[in-house]
Amino acid sequence: MNDFSLIPMPQFLGSFNNLRYLDLSNANFSGEIPPQLGDLTSLRYLNLGIGDLANLESLDLSSNSFSGSLPADIGKLTKLRDIDLSRNQINGSLPMSTGGLRSLTSLDMSSNSLEGSIPALPHSIEALDLSNNSLSRPLPTTLLTQNLSVLFLSNNVFEGRLPYTLCDLTSLQTLDLSNNRIWGEIPTCWNSSTLLHFYLANNLLSGEIPSSIFSSSMTYMYLNNNNLSGEQKSSIRNCAPNIYTKVVFLENGSHRFKIVKGYQ
Repeated sequence: MNDFSLIPMPQFLGSFNNLRYLDLSNANFSGEIPPQLGDLTSLRYLNLGIGDLANLESLDLSSNSFSGSLPADIGKLTKLRDIDLSRNQINGSLPMSTGGLRSLTSLDMSSNSLEGSIPALPHSIEALDLSNNSLSRPLPTTLLTQNLSVLFLSNNVFEGRLPYTLCDLTSLQTLDLSNNRIWGEIPTCWNSSTLLHFYLANNLLSGEIPSSIFSSSMTYMYLNNNNLSGEQKSSIRNCAPNIYTKVVFLENGSHRFKIVKGYQ
């Protein structure tokens, strides 16, 4: 164990091109993680003793080859606002301790190998991207917090119905649940004036599309490759005058959903 008395992590660490093992736990460094660590292209093991970085506000280790599971100690970093660990090889499940990150507003762990269900996340979260993983089970209602504005969960194996609590997300602007195993009907309670992007393609949804989801703010909607039915020309007419050029309906395999290309 070494104690560097809260000095910044040295930038020259990035000059060791052949370094494969780096353990900085319990070193008592302070300040930012230097971007030069991204130059360690041979690195296979990195231990930052992450639970000791009590003042860390932003963590970006995206587009690397980090593997293993996310340590439970990450829950000690209560000042973290942004986490970007996307495009790595992180596996296992999200630790329950992430719910204690009370300052967290953005979490991006897309394109990893995460499994299991999503634990309760802090109510401060505004943007969540867990797309391109292997997350499963029904969508947890605890995930749907009032501050959430961007939610990307596409290309996982979520199953079950769309929770009605989605109707309570008054700040939601983008929802992408495409390429999962979600079934049942789209909730009729949906009436969001803030929703801009709505992606539910390649699921197992059925029934008619509720007219309540159409609003003047809607710009893109993909519902292709489901078992939806009905024609929504009249609902589109009540939206912004040019929305029919933006909302994209694609015919599904069962041909139950009529393509709308515009209206007279």
